[in-house]
Amino acid sequence: MPSNDTSLHQTEQAGPPALAGAGGYPLGLPVAPSAGALEPLGLYDVEITGGFWGSMQSLNLEHIIPHCEHWVEKSGWAGNFDAAVEGRLPQDRTGMVFADSDVYKLVEAMAWEVGRSGDAAMEARLNALVERIARAQEPDGYLNTAFGRPGQPPRYSDLEWGHELYCYGHLIQAAIARGRTHGEDLLVTIARRAADHVCEAFGEDGIRRVGGHPEIELALAEFARYTGERKYLEQAR
Repeated sequence: MPSNDTSLHQTEQAGPPALAGAGGYPLGLPVAPSAGALEPLGLYDVEITGGFWGSMQSLNLEHIIPHCEHWVEKSGWAGNFDAAVEGRLPQDRTGMVFADSDVYKLVEAMAWEVGRSGDAAMEARLNALVERIARAQEPDGYLNTAFGRPGQPPRYSDLEWGHELYCYGHLIQAAIARGRTHGEDLLVTIARRAADHVCEAFGEDGIRRVGGHPEIELALAEFARYTGERKYLEQAR
């Protein structure tokens, strides 16, 4: 039905100039599904300039995401990555076994918001957090603060409840958000290394078990669309 709200309108380009991203897709646009009649709108295809959803965007930028940043730091979940680098695990680790994923969810939210608003202060905080995550990644691409280090359970020893693959999924989705709005950077590199590790560890000659919590599958499928590399889709299957 017709709407009287003129605060939302379609635009040729409401955001920054489109640049070629991974897989040849322009920044700010969703990748084209390989099958399906419908495609979602891109980030810059629609601009919300006011009204209810405009106020929600402002609230997200000014209060909701900063609130989440505060609690991720206060809870120690972001600090788990520092503890991993400094050899303070497992004694100084805080949060549930899947706490890494909550940091990645925050990173994804920040990436989308920076892509929308271009907020320089939030982008600086995003980059600083990503650098902390990067330092905790193992040389082979493995990344988790709850497993794999001295005093912790071995890698992939509790796939049913350990959430390692689930955490990778949210890391990859955060990187897709950053890649679609900014282009290749450190976060995308971290995710690519993690995704390659998953393909190696769980590939044809690798571990023949699956995770107990879905997430990695859809993330790998979307990463394949983003990068144009089919191996991630094959691994998701």
